[in-house]
Amino acid sequence: MVTKATIGRLSARIDAIVAARQPPGRRQVVFSAPYDKDDESGDIAIERHCAAHPQDRGADSYVIIIEYTKADCRANDERLAREARARGSAPSKL
Repeated sequence: MVTKATIGRLSARIDAIVAARQPPGRRQVVFSAPYDKDDESGDIAIERHCAAHPQDRGADSYVIIIEYTKADCRANDERLAREARARGSAPSKL
């Protein structure tokens, strides 16, 4: 039977392992941004993220993962095809 005390000890051990694996002073934050925000710069995306998550401010590095939907990909494919037709070349298949 698992008790609250057992869960507490396991949680403390997990926290200790995580702390031991992270070098002091180095912190990386990973977050995602929707594709419709692709017109904003990375600095603006980081500021928007840190406004919602103040504990992430001051990290050593940030990784921004852009979220694409099928509609975003379809729109991008159509844009590339239009640009290829305007240049007089066939769009390449990926």
